[in-house]
Amino acid sequence: MPTRVRARYVDGKLELLDPLSLPDGCKVMLEVAEDSSDQESSGSWLLDLVDELHGEYPPERWEDRPTDFVRHKKHYLYGHPKHPDD
Repeated sequence: MPTRVRARYVDGKLELLDPLSLPDGCKVMLEVAEDSSDQESSGSWLLDLVDELHGEYPPERWEDRPTDFVRHKKHYLYGHPKHPDD
């Protein structure tokens, strides 16, 4: 499961600011982004996330989705029959 950890870059190395419990020798993949308190307070991180999700799931992929999913979720998730009174 992905974990987000804050770190500080000093003398060519990353110093972890948050504890991280991994076994010795465990390989990890890092995605580096500059931490900016201005970005956090302005909420622009949310817009970045929306842009990222929009790129991964464009509107065309949602056109064939059922419009009554919430009402008939058991039908779509588990194959239960649709009930007209639901």
